[in-house]
Amino acid sequence: LSASLVATGWSGLYITAYAAHGIPSAQIIEDPVVAMGVLVAVAAGMVGHTLFYRQPMVTALAYLFGFVAIVISPVGPWSAAGCALLAVSMLVVAFRFEWDQLAVAGLICTYGTLFLRGREMFEATPLWLGFTAGHAIVLICWLAFEGYDIVLLAKGPKLGAGRAILPMNFCCLLAAATSLWPNTVSPSVLSTATAVAYAASTVIRLAVRRPSQFGEDSTPLERG
Repeated sequence: LSASLVATGWSGLYITAYAAHGIPSAQIIEDPVVAMGVLVAVAAGMVGHTLFYRQPMVTALAYLFGFVAIVISPVGPWSAAGCALLAVSMLVVAFRFEWDQLAVAGLICTYGTLFLRGREMFEATPLWLGFTAGHAIVLICWLAFEGYDIVLLAKGPKLGAGRAILPMNFCCLLAAATSLWPNTVSPSVLSTATAVAYAASTVIRLAVRRPSQFGEDSTPLERG
């Protein structure tokens, strides 16, 4: 019960900070830079509280309520910024305490939010070659989770929930990016961009991957 109350308190504070600029009917901060500073401060407080108490359940519930608040509120580009901030701060906590389950939960919540409300967040925001501001946010989220997975790979063999991040990030990237793709532009542009991104990711993975711990005289069975 106490964990739920703490999580509810943090999520309530986050949605209040978000609403201060992101919800027109409740807007009291007009400057987006100031509003982002307030939102970052609240997110930092959530992270700091977790670092002090080390309660994974409190952390998971607080972030879950934060994502739910964004989903059920009036949305716009500011909503995507809040979503990305939640995702990044969640990964910081997950890496600090090796809570890979929290990273997986964050991946699901982040892409789920973008998939459900992405088109409403980024209506009529073309940027270049069919890509929109929504794709920019999706790219930031993909880079965050891809970077987390690469760091795990550099530390050694991934175990448990950590092994699910790579395939889930790939599938969620395609789902979220496709849902935002305009019908007037060929999807081959999106496919090419995705292929280039994963080619670069593969090169980085090969560079950071730790060498095998087995000696040259080990048997094939020992090598795995």
